[in-house]
Amino acid sequence: MRWTSPAISLAYRIKDTGLRSCPTPDTLIRKGDSLKLGNLEFSVLKTPGHAPGHLSFYSADAGILFAGDLFFGRFDYEAERHSFSLAPTSYPGANKGDLVTTVEDVLELPPHTLIFGGHRDDFTIETARGKRQELFGNL
Repeated sequence: MRWTSPAISLAYRIKDTGLRSCPTPDTLIRKGDSLKLGNLEFSVLKTPGHAPGHLSFYSADAGILFAGDLFFGRFDYEAERHSFSLAPTSYPGANKGDLVTTVEDVLELPPHTLIFGGHRDDFTIETARGKRQELFGNL
């Protein structure tokens, strides 16, 4: 199913973009697929919650996870601490239960894994584990 511009505008509360349909992808990627970027190989992880089709990309060799909108992290330089929240589940198709399950699964990655979210600063799995109460308390 293609989303028309009015549907996108309604879902994300943005002004009509003029886009009449989303482009058809050349290739579909799914959980378990591998992607190469330069010398790095990334595993495709299904990470629903914020959006039903949300994917993240993990490179075990590089110790990095591109998590998109799964986590929102920010380093408060005045307080010298990280603050965290999870992606909002107020969007169409979002699911709080899926988000909790996804985050618990992601927190099982090695502690040194560096998470690059779609918003704000990067942080490690170890740091996020230490903020579990803050993460889940904000749901």
